[in-house]
Amino acid sequence: MGISIVFVEMTATLCAQGNQTTADAPGAKLAGNMVNRLEKAKLTDEQIAEIKKLAAIFGPRAWQIRKPANITADQRSSMAKAREEGSTAGKSGAELTKHVHAAASLNDEQILALKEAGKVYREFQQKAFALLTNRQRKRAGISTDTESVKREKNTSKSRPKTNILPASQS
Repeated sequence: MGISIVFVEMTATLCAQGNQTTADAPGAKLAGNMVNRLEKAKLTDEQIAEIKKLAAIFGPRAWQIRKPANITADQRSSMAKAREEGSTAGKSGAELTKHVHAAASLNDEQILALKEAGKVYREFQQKAFALLTNRQRKRAGISTDTESVKREKNTSKSRPKTNILPASQS
């Protein structure tokens, strides 16, 4: 009888450990979202592993910022619905953000927590994008550094470099 109890406990422990998925790891959802977003980039296994490492750092950091704000499930669903409705209505940027916050009835502390967590998410995103080659960035629809430099060069050519008028206009 004693052996069967030990066997049952060991089996339950092994099953519990076996059921622990990678989704339980810190930042797993964040990593999964980023990998899905970059699916067209055809990430290598090394890049995916590095994104998971970054997410394991940034996910808990963002959660520590958001946790004290106590955003309820109802508020989260209201925010998602308002974001979708606002986007369909053509709102973007600060206007969309204000619409989402108002729809969820967020207080100042919650809004501040979301802003701070957003900074952490953007830092994660920048580091994840830095892992990509220019070809992968183009595949994923992410602007490359060279494209932004080209845009700056094109806009600077349209501006006159001096205030000297041509001889015909003097």
